[in-house]
Formats: sequence, C-alpha cells, structure tokens
Amino acid sequence: LAAKAASLRGLGRCKWILGDHEASYHLLHEAFDAMQQIGSLEGIVSCLCELGIEESEYGHYSRARVALQEGLSLARQLRDEDEVANLEHELGLVEAKDGQASKAETLFRSALAHARLGGIPTRIATSAKELAVLALRRHDVDTAESLEAESTKLLEAAGEKYLLAHNLQ
Repeated sequence: LAAKAASLRGLGRCKWILGDHEASYHLLHEAFDAMQQIGSLEGIVSCLCELGIEESEYGHYSRARVALQEGLSLARQLRDEDEVANLEHELGLVEAKDGQASKAETLFRSALAHARLGGIPTRIATSAKELAVLALRRHDVDTAESLEAESTKLLEAAGEKYLLAHNLQ
C-alpha cells in the first residue's frame, strides 16, 4: 500500500505539471487516502500540501487554507522545519492571491525564519522573493531590493536556474 500511495502521489504531481489538474486532484486525493490508511504522517503532510496548492490553482482559497493549515499542524508535530517553511510559504501564496497582503507577509516572514533555521537556501530565496514583491507593493523599494538581492544570490549559489529565471520575472 505504501508503494501504491507513493506512486499515486507521484503520478498526481506529474499530471499537475502537465496541466491536467482534474486528474491530479483525484490522484492526490487517492494518495492522501492511502497515506492515511498506512499512517504515514510525512506522506499525509505532503499530500495536504499538494492538495492545498491544487485548490489554490482553482481559486478555492478557503479549501486551500484548510488543507495547508492541516498539513502545517502535522508538520509542526513532526518538527519538520522544511515542511513547516514550505507550508507557511504556500499559505502565504494563498493569502496573497486572495488579497490578504498582511496575512501573506506574516506567513512569508515565518517561512523565511523556519527556512533559515533549517538552512534551506531555495526556501529562503523563494520566501525572500515573495516578501520583496509585497515590499514593492508597499513602495518600500529599499527593502524590496535587499530581499531580491538575497534571493538572487542564494539561487545563483545553489545553481537553481529554473527558480532564478522565475525570480527575475
């Protein structure tokens, strides 16, 4: 069952990347159910994160929040700094998309702090980038430039060409 759960999750992610969001959504739900059956908290957290992202893509922000907050609660129980940072970051994206800039900023700051604790350069870079965007919207150019420079430097050092290209948009 563990192999099936992992396969379903992987296939769901592939479908999402290929733009087949309906298939992705169903596969991720199946993976989530299988992860629950085998009691894999790490798998459940991962599926909740991916389901939250999927719900956000559909514009279902309240459902995205529920999935991501549930995943965040479990990630905190597991003391998984990487997943905590990831889920806070994804929740920040949901809040930003939903026009809740203040909530988004709080979540991105927390994600950045957890990423720094965990030494996760790409998460530091992506959270710093989102904070730079919010700073720019507030017309705080100095903060935006500082955060953008930190983000770019980290992505260059990590050799993250895809994220770096996205960062420069």
